[in-house]
Amino acid sequence: MASLSKNSIIVTDASKKVKKLGAFKVPVEVVPQAYQYVFNQMLILGGKAVQRIKDNEVFITDNGNFIIDADFGLIDDPAKLASALNQVDGLLAHGIFINLTSKVMMSTGDQIMVFE
Repeated sequence: MASLSKNSIIVTDASKKVKKLGAFKVPVEVVPQAYQYVFNQMLILGGKAVQRIKDNEVFITDNGNFIIDADFGLIDDPAKLASALNQVDGLLAHGIFINLTSKVMMSTGDQIMVFE
């Protein structure tokens, strides 16, 4: 959806601020029929993949898809990884937002930091 917007603003808290991407797992939305293929591709790309489970059940998105949480460690080249993920058939979306936002608003206690 962000790629279809003229302006996209990400709102977050300071716990998400990192010096280098990779401190958190990358969420990957997957068509259920392509789950195993996408899971294997995450491994080939150097990630440690885990299917998201909630309340002891496979997590299913509002659109009926699965989520894989992929740990790529610290990411030296986020644009390269995002591009590689974009090429995986059955992978619908991922959490590496390259050139998809015009502004990030981050709360730090009672202050708001804005990155443009």
